[in-house]
Amino acid sequence: MYLSPINYQSQVSANYATNSINMKGKKIPYCLDTRIFDTFLKRLELLRKNPNLDAVKSLKDKVGQNFGILLNTDKSNIANVEALANELELPLFKITQKDFINKSMNKELRGEAAHYINSVVEQLRYKYITTGEKSILLFEDIDKMLPKGCNTYDTNEKASIILQVLHNAKDNGIIPVLTTHNTAVIDSKIITPIIKRVSVV
Repeated sequence: MYLSPINYQSQVSANYATNSINMKGKKIPYCLDTRIFDTFLKRLELLRKNPNLDAVKSLKDKVGQNFGILLNTDKSNIANVEALANELELPLFKITQKDFINKSMNKELRGEAAHYINSVVEQLRYKYITTGEKSILLFEDIDKMLPKGCNTYDTNEKASIILQVLHNAKDNGIIPVLTTHNTAVIDSKIITPIIKRVSVV
């Protein structure tokens, strides 16, 4: 069950009470654990690894240059995204195609993706405006989310939502990272406006 923004904030407020945090309209300091905001999507637990330092430096240089980053991915690149989160000391959240599948019906329902992504963005936005802490949001394998030749309502809706995330990323304290195995398998009408808003690595 997804949380509306109002219900989401109510649940976070309940977490404050449980954790004896008195906000009084002020931002909480970084020293406090912001996991109390992870009421919808939990952050990834990052392990310290030995990444490709040059690749991580390249990703770090791209942050802030555009609305986000698009990676032609393999396993090492995903590890580098985790290493980037460690380097920036920011939480990492991941969205994949399987997150949109309704568990009881084992299929994607109309509007499921938009509701899911909006719920994640609301969680990260609320954490950002309350604490000042940014987040890295990883859209893994967007070629599976936006397959070529699948010009359906849900595919177009997902593309529109992802573009909104990119457009509002700075205001919401989100650093978007998108990965794909091959941009050629995504419809050009969808991938072209995304590429215009990201740094391609």
